[in-house]
Amino acid sequence: MGAGCDRDKGGDGFDLRRRADRPKGWGLTFREPSMTGYVDPAKESFALFRANDRAGPIHMLNLVRLRERAAYPDGCEATGAEAHAACGRERAPLLKRLGSVIWRGRFELMLIGPSEEWWDRCFIAQYPSVAAFVEMIRDPVYREAVKHRQAAVDDSRLIRLAPASG
Repeated sequence: MGAGCDRDKGGDGFDLRRRADRPKGWGLTFREPSMTGYVDPAKESFALFRANDRAGPIHMLNLVRLRERAAYPDGCEATGAEAHAACGRERAPLLKRLGSVIWRGRFELMLIGPSEEWWDRCFIAQYPSVAAFVEMIRDPVYREAVKHRQAAVDDSRLIRLAPASG
């Protein structure tokens, strides 16, 4: 086993529906995994994220499509779900200290938008500030854990939101 494989196998609380398991009649077409998916933020996007350092909490909407098989550089054998769960376990202490997951859901259907888009993980994380989010991703524990996310994810969206007041 490679360095990225030293972890427990098992579920992470999500119902992962693979392409073949999706109910018939959804009308979805699936694209094969590609090298064009979004996995990490672009430097320009991250610079804009940090520049908008307004006071107050931020919500981060996470939409994640997993690979069937994780793509570890060292050849570690794991499913995308196993690798993503390993990332979550390793960064859990940081998230507990610097933020929290405030909502999770299971993707069912794209009503408005490209019908070929679907997501294996959907959740919103809350952080008390932009600085807290930046502190998390710069932490050495996170930097080690993120290798699992990079191996697991085929495509993703990370959308910053301002909590609504009132």
